Amino acid sequence: MATGAYMKVIGKNQGAISDRAFSAESVGSTIFQEAHQDCIYVLASSMEVAVPTDPQSGQPTGVRGHKPFTITKYFDRASPLLWQAACTGEVLEISLSFYRTSARGGLEQYYSIKFTDAVIVDMKGYFQNILMDEFKGLGHHEDVSFVYRAVEWTHEMAGTTGSDDWRRPTYS
Repeated sequence: MATGAYMKVIGKNQGAISDRAFSAESVGSTIFQEAHQDCIYVLASSMEVAVPTDPQSGQPTGVRGHKPFTITKYFDRASPLLWQAACTGEVLEISLSFYRTSARGGLEQYYSIKFTDAVIVDMKGYFQNILMDEFKGLGHHEDVSFVYRAVEWTHEMAGTTGSDDWRRPTYS
């Protein structure tokens, strides 16, 4: 069963940007979830870290680079605030919670990602051609991409954690 993720965003200037973003007033009464109403519902995400390598030897030739983290979300209460943050370069603290179906059949949080000193670097709002049958009912979406100073990945159920901070040098 596909399950989205839930994102909380706190701006250095605007404060709790994600508050009430997944409430009935924000996204409509058919999809909101009271338990997550102070989160942004994430429909899709993409994250990438790359280390440059020599094509001949396969050996690293530089330090790792984090590409922008991108999420897809509904238009919601947080949308104008995120656009404002994008236009002003506001520094953000962002946390994502990922859920899966547990052995008992309910949802359990099993994974999380935390971003420190994040800044939105690209934002795009869109909706598909509503006259085409395959796009009916998809709604209005936004893609939000941000870069960050530090990241921490945690597998909540297995108790493992990884992190990176671009201020910290890497050593072999």
